[in-house]
Order: sequence, then structure tokens, then C-alpha cells
Amino acid sequence: MKRMWNILKWTLISLTAFVLVGFIASEATIAIYRSQLSESALHDYETVNVDGIDIAYRTLVDEGDETLIIVHGFLGSSYEYVDLFDGVDVEAFNTRVIAIDMPGFGMSDKPEDYVYTNDTHAQTLLAAIEALGIESFSLLGHSLGGEVAQRMVAASSDVEKLFLLDPVGPNMETDPVTIPRFFYTVFFKNYWLQRLGFNSAPAEPLEKDVFRPAMIQNHGIPSRILQKFSEDVDDNFPVDFASEISIPIYIAYGDQDTWTPPELLDGYLELYPHAEGSIIENSGHLPYLEQPENTRVLIEKFINNE
Repeated sequence: MKRMWNILKWTLISLTAFVLVGFIASEATIAIYRSQLSESALHDYETVNVDGIDIAYRTLVDEGDETLIIVHGFLGSSYEYVDLFDGVDVEAFNTRVIAIDMPGFGMSDKPEDYVYTNDTHAQTLLAAIEALGIESFSLLGHSLGGEVAQRMVAASSDVEKLFLLDPVGPNMETDPVTIPRFFYTVFFKNYWLQRLGFNSAPAEPLEKDVFRPAMIQNHGIPSRILQKFSEDVDDNFPVDFASEISIPIYIAYGDQDTWTPPELLDGYLELYPHAEGSIIENSGHLPYLEQPENTRVLIEKFINNE
């Protein structure tokens, strides 16, 4: 019995030491990369204030008679899209493009008293767009941002078109749960665990330089805010309000997406019979990073009615 106790004790001590060393090493690694990127384009953004919350946004294309707003997914940000429209013919596209950070993500404020549901995010982004003086616009929503975008369409008559990129399922019911805050601090915000999770999204691992800005921004999300994402949940879903949406819709999935599998496309096309859809070849959950040119062309054609 004493021998078993000693084995258990030293196992716990070893595990604690391993976790502690990993945490310290992770924090040091992130500090180094944060310093290296302190003068980079990561910090090239503007803000608009909505109800005391600064909402960050980036203008990716600054010319055009039309406007396209991009809504990122969970643990994403506007920065992920900075290169997406590099090859666009600005005159032919004729569309201003703005990517925006939801509260709690990217460079936007992360207030603890905010309700982090998709519905609240939709209302906040609509208010931010109005504050920018934009009267009509199209929307692109990726992953969880796809659900937020659908909610924005249902709540506003100002949205003209909707492009859904690898959106979560239209009936993603979840129950509120409370996970201890230290779990997010020690494990969820760990550099190597985040890197492992990030690599599981694309069909092929992306360069570290793509991951590091995302990690730096996500590391800046307080553990309490990450905790609230699990506690604050919606009580309705796109299946409940899809009938209210009649604008043009295009839906695209990466053919190798394991996070939101392409089989979801059929369900969306049933939900929105007037929508069009396609599969992006050789891509996982992040087509805008994995196949940026193919993704951009799909967006251009949809926005330009081609």
C-alpha cells in the first residue's frame, strides 16, 4: 500500500512539474513572438465604439460602390483575411471589403459583462456597421461567424447578399457548461496545444507565421472570457429563422474539412432552397488561407452576379 502511495505521489509531482514547465515555456515563447510582431501589420487596424465597446476592423479593399463585411469564426480574427484580396482587380470587383473582430476576439474589446452569444454578437456587429455609416452591404461569415452572419441577415434589411464559408451546422444546440478557469489558462492558451489544434483545421499544416499572429491574439483573451463562451449560449438557431431569409446566398465548404464537414452543404441547400453552393478542392476548414485564390474568385463571382 505504501509503495502504491509513493508511486501515485511521484506521478502527481512529475505531472505537475511537466505542466508547469510546459506553461512557463509556452508563456516565454508567446512573449518572444509578441515582441517580434509588435510593429507588424497585426496592429494596423481601426476601431469603432458600440455601447462603450471598441470594435476593431480592417479595411482590406478601400474602393468600390458596394461593401462586403467579413465575420470571422471562433478564435479567428480580421487579421486572417488581410491577404485574401491581394490579387483582386479593384476596378472590376468594385467592392469595398471590411473584416471585423467580434467582441472577445482579435483586437476588439473583451468586456466581462458582455453576453457572448451569437445573437448578441450579431446585434453588436450590426450596430458597428451602422456606426461606420454603411447603409447596405453583403456579408461573408466563416465557421461560427456563418451563424452570426445568418442572424445579422434575419435581423436587418440592410444585408443584400450572404456568403457562407464552412459554416457550422444550422442546428448546433449546446448546453451551458462551466469549465474551471485554470483549465483555459494552463491548457487552452498553451502555445503547443493551440498549434496542434490549429494544424487539425487545414488539410495540410500551414506555416508557423500564419499561426503565430492568431495565437498571440487568442492568448490575449482573458480566461474568464473563454469561460463565458461556454456559459453564454443561444436559445434559437438558423433552422428557427431561415424562412425569414430570402436574399441571395452562396455556401462553400472545403472538401477535406473535418471541423464542419462538407456533408453539411446538403442540409443548408435544403434549408435555403434558393441558395447555391460548391466544394473547394484540396482544402480543410480554412479555405481563405489554404486556397485563397480559389476562395477569392468564388466570392468575386458571387458578389458580381457572375
